[in-house]
Amino acid sequence: MRSRPEIKVYLDPATPTPGSVLEARVVLVSRSETPIAGIDVHLKGQERRFTGYVMVGKVLVPQYETHLQVDLSARSPGALLTAGKHSQEFTFDLPADMPPSYRSKFTSIEYDLVVHVDIPWWPDRTERFVVPVVAEPTARVGEPGVFCTDDGGPRGTALYLETSLDSDAVPLGGVLHGAVSVANVAHHRVRRIELSLVAHEHRRGVESAGVEVARHSYPLAEGPPVEGKALRFRVTLPEGAQPSMQGNFIELRWSVEARAVVALGSDVTLLVPITVFVPPEDAGKGARPAPRVPPVGHERRAEVWAASAGNNGLACDEGEERMTLDVPGASLMVTLEPRKAGGLALVATVAWPRLGIELAVTELRWVDTFSGGLVTIPAPHFSERFTVRGREAAQVRAMLDATICRLLRRFDEAAVGDEGATLVSAGTAQNVEDLDAFVARAVAAARALGEAAQRVPPPAAMAAYVPAWRAFAPLLGARLVTGDMSLHDGAYGDAALTLATRWSKEGVPVDTLVRFPLPATEAEHEGVDAPRRLDGATQSLVDGVASQVVGLEVTRDAVEARLPAPIEDPATLEPLLAGLARVARQLAGEVARGPYR
Repeated sequence: MRSRPEIKVYLDPATPTPGSVLEARVVLVSRSETPIAGIDVHLKGQERRFTGYVMVGKVLVPQYETHLQVDLSARSPGALLTAGKHSQEFTFDLPADMPPSYRSKFTSIEYDLVVHVDIPWWPDRTERFVVPVVAEPTARVGEPGVFCTDDGGPRGTALYLETSLDSDAVPLGGVLHGAVSVANVAHHRVRRIELSLVAHEHRRGVESAGVEVARHSYPLAEGPPVEGKALRFRVTLPEGAQPSMQGNFIELRWSVEARAVVALGSDVTLLVPITVFVPPEDAGKGARPAPRVPPVGHERRAEVWAASAGNNGLACDEGEERMTLDVPGASLMVTLEPRKAGGLALVATVAWPRLGIELAVTELRWVDTFSGGLVTIPAPHFSERFTVRGREAAQVRAMLDATICRLLRRFDEAAVGDEGATLVSAGTAQNVEDLDAFVARAVAAARALGEAAQRVPPPAAMAAYVPAWRAFAPLLGARLVTGDMSLHDGAYGDAALTLATRWSKEGVPVDTLVRFPLPATEAEHEGVDAPRRLDGATQSLVDGVASQVVGLEVTRDAVEARLPAPIEDPATLEPLLAGLARVARQLAGEVARGPYR
């Protein structure tokens, strides 16, 4: 009596890969003698994607688009099956471009082996077997990289994320190393920082958000992170995850997602695409070099600052993001500072000894149109942007020559005063090239300003007296400021001294101030704000000097005398300076003995 044989199939390899040769051994187990017309074996692979619903009558019917990935068949000749096992082998050459098996909520890629036993005059026997096609193992080498939410760096108050990876190609079961940093944290209520490995299914060839089909999340930080600090991570890709692949309709793309979870605001995410692949079986053998994770946040900027400082010959404190340089007549400091409106700016601070010309160069405001005391600078377009003030126009113009004016206009903001300049440009030091460009401008401006500060002429009313003042300055160990004809940091005897000409707004010398500073009294150290009291001997000294000056005042801080101006030769003041110095020493001695009672 005939019987329908049992069908068994053995695949070699059990999990074939695209481009491989698949051998299917079909085993028929017959319980009786049964003639067959042949065995048909059909290997079929189909990609099927959901496209939506249509209404058929009153029923919603799902619709799919399909694509035949593989359609191969083979047939064996007829035979007489005796009781027992009978085997037949079939070979199929799999296309190299076929995708691996895949299933999601919307798409499936499935491979079936259908075995059909043709039994004459008897019901045929048909069985369907799933063929699990897997991605072909590859030995890929990825590239490290740094990625950010804005190529220009932090802007305004917007939350800014940076992510670095040791490789953009990661094997299943492999380890991904990286780091995340966050900037502008103070402007947002950041609850935590998360890292996720995310798979999205995309329509092939279409750049869209895609549909999320897998997510593996890991916490990085609870609460607000430290501004610019690198949050390092080490995550393992799950063994059973689907590798990156491409079908006829869809692509499966993996990303590393850094997310800042924000309270009372929108979360900020940064997606970094990666390739997930199946490694060769021997990939785990042998020693591997330690992964290098590119720096992010402050660490990355520290490398940028060190490189730029080396390129431009500046000393650098990478941790503080500060460069310094001494040039003739001035010093330069370059820093990266937060702006009031958010974001960062590159700032060059140039300092030089006080000019004494009451210089003030500021960005032009509409109210400056109605103010007086302005100095006109003939440099092209300079007055269209800046307001310039100074006591004497000739001195100001000597400082602000055409070169200085041109250099100041190269910065986004600039301000110049008697003792220095502040030069600002929007920037975040994201790369060495941008920082080099700013530092080069800053160095050129510092050199020019240092040279200009040394050529400022004296005020016209006292220009003839400069040789006498310059000759007297070394006798006091003082520094001469020719801009306002004053002596600073000097001493007469053991008493510190300042001798300064004071000027009206119109550039007319008003008087000459002689000032001997006094140390604090014991009462001042105890926080008592009491006037300085003079004993009889000290009062006698004060009375003797008072007749030689226009005005004399003894305050808690200093002995100050006012003299006529201008002084042609300060050496003629030595007898007066000696008397004032005695008063100052007497008062300083009282401090040593305690207050007079």
